[in-house]
Amino acid sequence: MRDDAAVRELADQVWERVLDRDPVAALRYRGGQVDALPRGGPAAMEHDVSVAAGALARLTGFDGVEAAFLRDHLAQEVAEAQRFWYRFPVTPYNAYPLYAYRSEIFAVAGFRDGSDVDRYLKLLGDYAALVEQLGETMAGQRTRGIRLPGWAVPEAMATVRGHATASPALVVAPERVAGLSFGQAGRLADGVARVVEGRRPTGGCCARWMPR
Repeated sequence: MRDDAAVRELADQVWERVLDRDPVAALRYRGGQVDALPRGGPAAMEHDVSVAAGALARLTGFDGVEAAFLRDHLAQEVAEAQRFWYRFPVTPYNAYPLYAYRSEIFAVAGFRDGSDVDRYLKLLGDYAALVEQLGETMAGQRTRGIRLPGWAVPEAMATVRGHATASPALVVAPERVAGLSFGQAGRLADGVARVVEGRRPTGGCCARWMPR
């Protein structure tokens, strides 16, 4: 059975969910401002798998290239339920979003008024929560007996150190806040300092991802 309009509508919905979960792609595609970063973790994975399975069921009976492509994409999302605990979040390729967020969201954030300050501090809190979630995920892997192979540990440690070393870049340079009032600039500086200098992730190997 063919119904191109129905398949296209579902494809649009799936694409919007992709953008909702990938703020860098959303920024490139939609423009505007990023308001939140995904925390990830097992709860998010289970929700995403459930949504994908529901969308996949809606494709039953449809044929055509677009339906086939969409079916494959959704099947890959559903399969994440089996892959999640075997994906180590501290390897260079899996930790890459931290770099992308710093370079493509935080580094280019503009500051015109107090709402921009609020947005930046919200994003910074999301970033710290993501780092914490990586540690929690690795703790969950350990309880399941899933560990990095020994040969991969040095590269993973180098990745962690690299992100920790780079995290002071999240502190906003004075010239970037020239358009803010003194009070707004101070609130931004204080809020950033509380997260970057004071917040400590509690999960295992990631406990030093934010600098002292």
